[in-house]
Amino acid sequence: ARTARTWDLLERSMRRAIDGAAKPCDATVMVGSHRPAVGEVPGSAELRDLLVAAHRSLGEDVGATRSAAGGSSAFAGGARVPTIDGMGPVGGALMTDHEHVEVGSLGERATALALVLHRLAVRPPGRVRSPRSG
Repeated sequence: ARTARTWDLLERSMRRAIDGAAKPCDATVMVGSHRPAVGEVPGSAELRDLLVAAHRSLGEDVGATRSAAGGSSAFAGGARVPTIDGMGPVGGALMTDHEHVEVGSLGERATALALVLHRLAVRPPGRVRSPRSG
């Protein structure tokens, strides 16, 4: 679910369907979400701009998009902390026995992260400086 409200509506709908279904045996149904939904948090767009600008300054063309993915960043975003995800290495087949990391992406991702952290460190107090504002 993309938002906490959507999850709540979905859970209520599932529980109504389960409660109204014929039950040929005794069963317990447990419904839960292991990651909070992350809505748009103030400051996250500026962080995405910084990340795109960092990659661009390294000669890399990357895009940024909203995602419903349930990465660990969901915990910070769920706490309303400006958050971006996807700064880790390139890889694939997540959560499977074929999950992998492209070793060649480690250096470029670490460099982009260092640039973002530097730009955050030198920004004016109290705000994330957009690459468009200098």
